[in-house]
Amino acid sequence: MHSYEMKDVNVGEKDRTIRKLIEANRALKEELDKETERFALMEIKYKELLVKFNVAAKENSKYQETLFSQSTGGQLTNYEGFLGKFEDTHY
Repeated sequence: MHSYEMKDVNVGEKDRTIRKLIEANRALKEELDKETERFALMEIKYKELLVKFNVAAKENSKYQETLFSQSTGGQLTNYEGFLGKFEDTHY
């Protein structure tokens, strides 16, 4: 009789454990879906920022060269690395 009661207790605990595991699995699936959506959104924002950064970098480079040529009358590419060459030779 005692082992029959223990068998019922074990079956009951097994059922509760299975329900808990099913609920935990459902919660993990929902969390995974949320994180997947969040990752996709972050990836889209990253791509947008990368495009904006590249556009700004190109505009900045163009403005820098224009400003240099207007203020000195020369081309910036002719003077790139000028100080680096001077430091390397040490007169």
